[in-house]
Amino acid sequence: MKKISKKQKLVGFIAILIVAVIIAIVITTSIINSNNQIADEEYSATTINAGSNLIAKYIKKGEKIGEITGTLEVLNTADATATAEDIEWGKTAYVNGVKITGTRTPDNNYTFTDSYGNEVKVPGGFKVVNPEENVTDGIIIEDVSAGDSNTKGSQFVWIPVGDVYTDEEHTEANKKTIKLGRYDFATNPEGVEVQIIENQEDIDNKEWENEVYVSPYYYVERVSSDYNATAKDLGGFITKAYNSGGYYLGRYELGDALAIEAIHSNTGTTNPATCKSGVYPYTFLGQIEASNLCRSLYNSNEYDSDLINSYAWDTAIIFIQTFSDNKDYSIQTPLQSSLAKCGETTNGSIKDEELHIFDMSGNVMEWSTEGYNAPSISFIVRGGWYGSIGTTTGRRMYSINDPDGYRTGRPILYL
Repeated sequence: MKKISKKQKLVGFIAILIVAVIIAIVITTSIINSNNQIADEEYSATTINAGSNLIAKYIKKGEKIGEITGTLEVLNTADATATAEDIEWGKTAYVNGVKITGTRTPDNNYTFTDSYGNEVKVPGGFKVVNPEENVTDGIIIEDVSAGDSNTKGSQFVWIPVGDVYTDEEHTEANKKTIKLGRYDFATNPEGVEVQIIENQEDIDNKEWENEVYVSPYYYVERVSSDYNATAKDLGGFITKAYNSGGYYLGRYELGDALAIEAIHSNTGTTNPATCKSGVYPYTFLGQIEASNLCRSLYNSNEYDSDLINSYAWDTAIIFIQTFSDNKDYSIQTPLQSSLAKCGETTNGSIKDEELHIFDMSGNVMEWSTEGYNAPSISFIVRGGWYGSIGTTTGRRMYSINDPDGYRTGRPILYL
């Protein structure tokens, strides 16, 4: 075997070293290229930060950590002065690092859609209190305008007119139809159709002007050309409720904003009116007084307010019967011990509330604009009062236009 010289050994060593250097250069180049690619893709950068979650978009713009230069632009909201009332209702913003949800409502009427796709027309200046619920639960709106401090907080419940769906697909099997009309509840607690608005032809023919009687003396309201105690505009209410797909019923009886005791709630028309809980309802009102208070509750070009008419009262009962288990809605039992504030009772066993609507069978009897066959002196009151047991919501009772007694009103809104 030939012996390798020292010179040959040196040459071999140098060759191996050169190969090792070349391999090292290749590996280093590969690592650098790989890390540059990773940095570009915002995963990591350089072998110094390998294995960490640190990426450029998580570092403030202009700052450098290791080999990573930050790209995050941070907005300083410490000097922001906006409040929830400055931001449109339902929209969100950040003030001084805190997320706030807007409460300012549009000045004009707008549309709210529930999870089933049922549309609700909402008056400008009102918000939807329970947007997580559906029309079938009773959609509540509340006055949040910066106007009259007495009406602010007043609440109303949407009474749908027409088709209401209980599924997102709007299948026929899950459709209920609420007919706008007058119903006879005396012969059948679930209501017998007496005078129904079913289509545009009924509106065009002014069917509401016909003197159709219910059981057997109560007849449809006269139109607004008669005198002050009639509906403000019965035809206007029917047309708008039909075309808007509904109307609003006062969630509570007409309240006296300044009454501090029940016995002081018969103060006539000198006190401002409300429709909210925690206040005493007006009592000892005449029908014309109740009408004037409900009409003047709001003065808007976007919607109208008025004393409840027979269409509005009866259709509300049909709505409640359709989407609750209370088919008789409702009978006051047992007897209340005294007049209660709106939305409250004096006896825990009484709960005259369905689909968020209170006191349609008790607390205070309520004037309507429906007439009787002695029209010059008589009008119809609905429901009952706290001292009357067994009173049903569907009850009609005539009364002369006299403020002596526990009588109030209930406002409606239509747009």
